[in-house]
Amino acid sequence: MNQLMKLYDIADNHDIRVDCFRMNKVESLAFMSSKGKYFVAIDPFKLCNNLDEKMKLAHELGHCISGAFYTALSPLATWERCEARANLKAIQLLITKDDIEDAASDGVHELWELAERFGLPEDTVATAIEYYRPNGWCM
Repeated sequence: MNQLMKLYDIADNHDIRVDCFRMNKVESLAFMSSKGKYFVAIDPFKLCNNLDEKMKLAHELGHCISGAFYTALSPLATWERCEARANLKAIQLLITKDDIEDAASDGVHELWELAERFGLPEDTVATAIEYYRPNGWCM
């Protein structure tokens, strides 16, 4: 199963509704209803390609799964913390420590090779490596 379909399955498994529709100002967003239900909206007309959809969906799922939400009135520090938590959860959804270890075992060590193998941007793979490194792993 490809990563994008895996993300949609994760949304289903977490009871997160994903809808696609045109939005004026943003490309994607996540929100929680007053009843505690999570929703993700993606504007398909603002997506560049499947990678763009995958990255946006992972990020918005990151907000929902980690509960990292803020409002327009939240302090900047809260926004930054919520975005960091959503980005970290997105990394965990897209690439695991085992994925990186398996690639290293297969002789894939260069950042560009890892990015190509996982179908992710180099900066995303670099962030994953940095995240997993202090948690007992290094390449």
